Amino acid sequence: MGHSMGGAEALHFMMTEAPRPVVYGLPMGKVRGLLLESPFITLHPDSQPNGFTLWAGKLAANIAPSRQMLQKLDSTYMSRDPQVRKDWEEDKLCHDTATLGGMVGMLQRSAELKALGEGKVVEGLKLDPGCPVWLGHGSADHATSYDGSKKFFEKLKVEDKTFKTYEGAYHKLHAEPEGVKEEFVKDVGEWILAHLPEQSEKTDVKAKL
Repeated sequence: MGHSMGGAEALHFMMTEAPRPVVYGLPMGKVRGLLLESPFITLHPDSQPNGFTLWAGKLAANIAPSRQMLQKLDSTYMSRDPQVRKDWEEDKLCHDTATLGGMVGMLQRSAELKALGEGKVVEGLKLDPGCPVWLGHGSADHATSYDGSKKFFEKLKVEDKTFKTYEGAYHKLHAEPEGVKEEFVKDVGEWILAHLPEQSEKTDVKAKL
């Protein structure tokens, strides 16, 4: 499961042609499902950097990829709950510093996913993640693009896929007020339970252990 940038990372990983990268040097086991919350497939137009900024950032990253850049956090569209926005701004783990190389890599992954969703061929990527997919996005998200997620989802070549629209919701579905976060947790929980292995298969796994 991944949210925002984490959603893009999880999605990009699963869309990578086999053999996929290994995790901590170990082969990947079978992935039974992919959950995406407001994934960063493309930014909302209100959050898009201009072309010159992107060009300059890529040039600078080639010269000094480890150089840090400061970007003030903007909590406006994180959640409709003022307390959630305040907590996010004050959370020391939500820092406002990144390396140029890291930022360019993040934007590159997003550009590749966006191109894939537009039907373009992207070397090394495919439209079948190899597992069921659930994607939830708020229709009023001004951080990552709801339309971008919808367009990408429609291109996915997987039979078992679910797209859930949360009307009027902002970026952090798990922290949205007015019953949205409760609905989100219920939706995710039910989807996970519906995709657990059959009881007989679970018994076989326990026997092997």
